Amino acid sequence: MMVGPSLGLARLRRWMARRGLSQTALARLLGVDQSWCCLVANGKRRPSIDLAGKIERLTGGSVKAGEWSLSYRGALPELPEHRGRRRRET
Repeated sequence: MMVGPSLGLARLRRWMARRGLSQTALARLLGVDQSWCCLVANGKRRPSIDLAGKIERLTGGSVKAGEWSLSYRGALPELPEHRGRRRRET
């Protein structure tokens, strides 16, 4: 089941390419199973909000957690780095 392209996926792919990182290396850095990382990096699965937060921290904010899914934007205050921030009204 494809979940469709997302801004997070595109940015993650660019971030990995600039650093010459393989999916295996990314999985190791994120502390996740390589097969799951492969599914996320190939757009077949979305990362959980927790994993999206790890990706945001790992990339130094280059890949924001909210860029994976519109539904994650409402959950951002749950991530430690977003607590205390006010949500923008859309």
